[in-house]
Amino acid sequence: MSLPAAFLGVVLIWASTPLPILWSSEGTGVLFGVASRMVLGVVVCLVLVAVFGDRMRRHPETLLTDLAAGIGL
Repeated sequence: MSLPAAFLGVVLIWASTPLPILWSSEGTGVLFGVASRMVLGVVVCLVLVAVFGDRMRRHPETLLTDLAAGIGL
């Protein structure tokens, strides 16, 4: 993935921050706001993967990195 595409992805995901804050303040609950933001990010990533046709690499080092990032989330 190119640097501009990665930057655009990060900007789009972080731009969604006010939406779950608004939902949480309207009484739907904090968990709904956080989960909806994560689901929105997953949908955006899956669309990008489908458009660009990238596949997940299955090297042991890559899987360990993905596991460490997943635990952080």
